[in-house]
Amino acid sequence: MKKLYLLLLLSLSIYVNAFSLEKKIVHSYKSDYRLFPEIQYKNNYIKKLSEKYEVKYCVQSNLKIPRQEAKGYDCSMILKKLDQLGGLDKECYGVSYIDANTKERKPIFKKSIYDKENGTLYVKDKAAGGLNFDVNIDTYKNNGNVYAVNAIINKKPDNIFVRGIKKREAEIFVLMQEDESDINVYALIQCSYSPIEHKFLKSYVENAVTARVNELQNWFYRMLCEAK
Repeated sequence: MKKLYLLLLLSLSIYVNAFSLEKKIVHSYKSDYRLFPEIQYKNNYIKKLSEKYEVKYCVQSNLKIPRQEAKGYDCSMILKKLDQLGGLDKECYGVSYIDANTKERKPIFKKSIYDKENGTLYVKDKAAGGLNFDVNIDTYKNNGNVYAVNAIINKKPDNIFVRGIKKREAEIFVLMQEDESDINVYALIQCSYSPIEHKFLKSYVENAVTARVNELQNWFYRMLCEAK
């Protein structure tokens, strides 16, 4: 019941930055990349994301940030700081949210360990527990600067509420694309597990995944715009 409560808490506490940002978010029960930025490498990325396994659930969001607001880290530096994703003591408070009732900031990712040499990432999620990923990073400096990180789960989670997630069949993908006027931050979580398979938990899972996509994107925003 405690885990269910945490999922419900997250579902009621999704915090969205206001400012002058343009943000869209979409759910789908199949592979869906309609918000993917129009870049030269779009078709290649979509092919890689859609062909590894059958995608049964997907949440994606695209955030457009005016360049004049991006006064923090540059995109390439952020990709070197994935160890800062977890914990309120990390830069820009890690992946966290503002509790709608108490107005306190609380972590979604409580801990993160990034091994750059081996390309692995460990995240301790508030509700899902420990998650292990293999990480791949791409950087393109022609035809519009593009920076992408793909983290695919490399071990079946231990937590009973996410045991439906299979090894190498769930992933996080974030792409930053910058031009003269804007920076697009595209975030995606997809997996072969469908919340429909567990109707009682369906709305909790949907809202929990939405919270993670939203707040992961907000962390990238803070790193781009607020980091010192």
